[in-house]
Amino acid sequence: MGDRTGRTALHWSVLNGNEEAVTLLLSKISILDPTNDFHKAVSLQGKTPTVRLMSDHAWVDWQTVSGDTALHLAAGHQSSQILSLLAKVCDLTIKNTKGDTALRTAFLGKHEHHAKLLLREMARRDVKWACESSTLDIVQTWPDNRQSWNGNVLCWAVSNGFERVTKWILDAMPILAFVARDTGGRTALQAAAEQGHLEIVKLLLHNGADSNAPPGPSYPRTALQAAAEQNHIETARLLLDCGADINAPAAPNGGRTALQAAAGQGHWEMVKLLYSRGAEVNALPSRNYGLTALQAAAKNGNLDIVNFLRSKGGKVNAPAGPANGRTAIQAAAEEGNYEMVKRLFANGARVNASPAGTFGLTALQAAVKNGHFDIVDFLRSKGAKVNAPAGSANSRTAIQAAAEQGNSEMVRRLFANGARVNASPAETFGRTALQAAVEQGDYELIELLLKFGADINAAPGKSFGRTAVQAAAEQGDCGIIELLLSYGADINASPGDICGRTALQTAAEQGFLEVVRLLQCRGAHVNASSGKVFGRTALQAAAEQGYLEMVKLLLSYGAEANALPGASFGRTALQAATEQGHHEMVQYLIGCKANVNGLPGLKHGRTALQIAAEQGDFDMLKLLYSHGADVNAAPGENCGRTAIQTAAELGHYEVIELLLSYGADVNGPPGLTYGRTAIQAAAERGDLEMVRLLYSHGADVNAAPGENSGRTSIQAAAEQGHYEMIKLLLSYGADINASAGPACGRTALQAAAEQSYLGIVKLLLSFNADINAPPGATYGRTALQAAAEQGHVDMVALLLEDRVTSDPTLGPGTGRRGVQEVVQQGGVKQAESATSCQVDINAPPGATYGRTALQAAAEQGHLVMVCLLKSAGADVNASPGKIFGRMALQAAAEQGHIDVVNFLLEKKANINALPDSAYGRTALQAAAEQGKVEMVKLLLEHGADCNASPAYDNGRTALQAAAEQGHLKIVSILLNTDAVTKANVDASPAPINGRTALQAAVAQGHHQIARLLISKGANMNAAPAPTKGRTALQAAAERGDLTMAELLLRDTNPQGRIAQINAAPAAFYGRSALQAAVEEGHVQMVKLLYARGAKVNASPGQNHGRTALQAAAEQGHLEILQLLLSYGAEVNAPAGIFDGRTALEAAAEQGHIQVVRMLLFHGADIHASTARKGSRSALRAAADEGHLEIERMLLLADKGERNDRCTPYLS
Repeated sequence: MGDRTGRTALHWSVLNGNEEAVTLLLSKISILDPTNDFHKAVSLQGKTPTVRLMSDHAWVDWQTVSGDTALHLAAGHQSSQILSLLAKVCDLTIKNTKGDTALRTAFLGKHEHHAKLLLREMARRDVKWACESSTLDIVQTWPDNRQSWNGNVLCWAVSNGFERVTKWILDAMPILAFVARDTGGRTALQAAAEQGHLEIVKLLLHNGADSNAPPGPSYPRTALQAAAEQNHIETARLLLDCGADINAPAAPNGGRTALQAAAGQGHWEMVKLLYSRGAEVNALPSRNYGLTALQAAAKNGNLDIVNFLRSKGGKVNAPAGPANGRTAIQAAAEEGNYEMVKRLFANGARVNASPAGTFGLTALQAAVKNGHFDIVDFLRSKGAKVNAPAGSANSRTAIQAAAEQGNSEMVRRLFANGARVNASPAETFGRTALQAAVEQGDYELIELLLKFGADINAAPGKSFGRTAVQAAAEQGDCGIIELLLSYGADINASPGDICGRTALQTAAEQGFLEVVRLLQCRGAHVNASSGKVFGRTALQAAAEQGYLEMVKLLLSYGAEANALPGASFGRTALQAATEQGHHEMVQYLIGCKANVNGLPGLKHGRTALQIAAEQGDFDMLKLLYSHGADVNAAPGENCGRTAIQTAAELGHYEVIELLLSYGADVNGPPGLTYGRTAIQAAAERGDLEMVRLLYSHGADVNAAPGENSGRTSIQAAAEQGHYEMIKLLLSYGADINASAGPACGRTALQAAAEQSYLGIVKLLLSFNADINAPPGATYGRTALQAAAEQGHVDMVALLLEDRVTSDPTLGPGTGRRGVQEVVQQGGVKQAESATSCQVDINAPPGATYGRTALQAAAEQGHLVMVCLLKSAGADVNASPGKIFGRMALQAAAEQGHIDVVNFLLEKKANINALPDSAYGRTALQAAAEQGKVEMVKLLLEHGADCNASPAYDNGRTALQAAAEQGHLKIVSILLNTDAVTKANVDASPAPINGRTALQAAVAQGHHQIARLLISKGANMNAAPAPTKGRTALQAAAERGDLTMAELLLRDTNPQGRIAQINAAPAAFYGRSALQAAVEEGHVQMVKLLYARGAKVNASPGQNHGRTALQAAAEQGHLEILQLLLSYGAEVNAPAGIFDGRTALEAAAEQGHIQVVRMLLFHGADIHASTARKGSRSALRAAADEGHLEIERMLLLADKGERNDRCTPYLS
């Protein structure tokens, strides 16, 4: 009930900003009266935090009799804070009875700031409905102030087809046509092309829009690619006429070339247009979700386009893209297109083509996964391999895929055709067939697989893997657990490395009390160690989830309340409960002697008090402190924070005051990686009041930054664009020229220049910021280098301001204004005419990943920037940084910027400049590696040396680079140049991780290139590089490539020679062919190599080497281990000299229980001598890694060995 003014207690609480009272009152109200409560609170302009609380309970879009929403009311008031809040949650398109939106209301009320705010929010949310006349009215009232403009608005207007708005904005500021991008990184031209707004496209092009602007981070299309995908033929034709690159490469994440986009959508006329204008039929697909044009058409099921592309040279066997890619036949099989599969096979499609490494599937696996029996039968009849291995991540063998889908009939059919029921799972999210069936809870299928011989204790995949019994426990299925245990399931099998859980841990995490009781009754270890990354003990997992009854149960079983957290993202039980805000749980654990000051995990760890401060949990802080929590506990090394640092970072003002009253050290040092002191964190956040509070308590504004990605307070503020904060810090004596941190560090000026904060840079320069301060050692940039790399022409012009002289071609203006104007107009000639001489334009690059200003601009393809810098005296042949360095020409060539390369060559850039010693590339090597065909041709025409030596560390010759990346066309070009410049097919590999061309092609599975190289005389027995090298056969074995191994071992190859099957491994990290195949778990390869004479007991490499048996034991490949033992493998072979392992030590260290049992059964010596460096005894390894069951087994075996050598272990 209200007072005489009609205001209720809730209204007064909102007006006074009393959040506690509002929260209490709202808890007593089930539904707010929109008229008397929320609308009135808005109209009375209540405090923003309290209105925010009400908005969570209100019908925010309720309309009054006049049709006004709360948003309309806020748009007509003076305060913008409430409007900003409502704009994010309200419907922006609702009209009142006058037909006005909130946007129109703000405009009519002359609330210019409100109108801008609403318009930008509409642009941010990409609201499709708007009135063009209202929008035009609003933008016309904006002053010609560049700081008030937002590229979002132009892109949004363009996307909506607002031609008049677009024209007005461009007339006022034409540069926006060139530079504007929306929040997703889409340029205005890309937006217009996508929508097919032809007249707007013309308008943008007329104003200098770049038809070849690269895709943005969240928008993987150029303008032409967007038009092609949407089938806007006239728009595409116009863009092509204006110079759009028809073969612009597909963006890395889901991009398509124009032809790929058109083919994938089935746009037949667009495909023909693009081909007629020179589109590359076999252009490489995107790295993620990429498809060639023919693959895309096959997936779409468009036979006409497939036939057309084939007739124009489209490769039916083009390899699948690296992640989520498909060959043509794989794509058709996955979609269930039987006719397409048959047609592709008739045209030579390989049914056993290798799948993508991530989320890849062979054609058979794809058809099985989706239950296409007809295609499965067809592919099997054509020789599809039923046991093709799963890819490395998120992949399945055929039988695993069938089991995961619960398709018993498919499983039976595959098993009848020889499918291996125990095929290894993929490393990431992998499952064996049995694990998959258990996860689905399919009793019938589980029993069927067990009948077929499924290994009940097969190891889990390394990431997110589960053994069968772990999967059953996670699902809470006691019946399946009992079934599996009756078949001998190991109840204490170790968890996978990443996010792994033992059976008991996962049951505790899911809150399954009965499952936990069952597992404990059957011998599950309550204190089994957590997995390495995101691991939890059973108690930690239950505490994190807030399962108090589970925690009580586990403690009654003897669970250790203070078990250490896992190394990465680990938490003690108390830390985990604190993080989730489980107050009762925390109180209970403290009562059970949980250590309130338990150490944080090494990576991303927090103490309990640090966590409470991070969460802003006032009551939890008091509770923990009252029980002795250390308010100044040191932060974890990686991303760690003390309690006061994390509270400052997140703006918990009251928490800071509480911590200070507890004696928190306001100057506690930052963590090593991404660390911040309290004042650095507050400055980074832009929190003026927090900084004032901390400074008043003695915070050091010049505290040194953390070693890795650290920032002083003024550097942090500059990087985030906090102008007022910088002024405040300077008034406190902040050192404006504090050195950049060694790794990824920036001075204040460098940070601001990188982000293009013009106002801040001017401010810093006015306080004598050092414009030539050296860059940090790793990823460092001077101010000029940073601005040039990001393409900030305004910023570069500003930094050159004092150096630029008057030039008559620039018009009456001199200095920065003149240069800025010509650069914005895109004039290369004008940019070249600028001359200068003061900022160090040739400042050397940082040691690692460093770039000079010119190198940075060239790498990014900023031609105008390159011209400007060269005209100001930039050295086109400046030396590269020491590690991953690139000269300007090398950088531009690597990225395929032909216009920049032409310019640099014209300016006498050294085309054959030597590469940097570590990961360096000459211009030709870089272009060849990236598959830039036209660039390679251009460089060869200008005299590039195709036999230039590779960099010492991870270097490649041009031929080696092209072969490794699978660029057949470039390989052919390099091998078929004239005799003087012809590439050396057997050029020596780089000493560290190098490859000959043949070794590189084989290692990556590029069969066609490998055959071509062999036909050209490549030495298949070339020695491997000393460090991490592989012979061609070792590379094929490591990959599991049976086809290539057979070719290399065939005496009918063009050279009449065969690969040496027992070639010695490289000295460092080397493997023989058999050792490599074993380590990677390739069973059929192991059998092939042994049958061809591979030595099963070949010595390991001296450094980090393994015998075949040691490799199998370390990786837990039980089937291969049995195979090797049957071949006569020496179970007690000595370990390699440096960082070697005996087989038993390796298995114990990795927690492979079944392997340890088998080795002990075959006489493994527990006391066998180990390597000189980097190893432990088997018993010590098991104890150190927390493998309790193995430790017990070894102790019993040791006792048994002394008493009775005929029983080497007891179980």
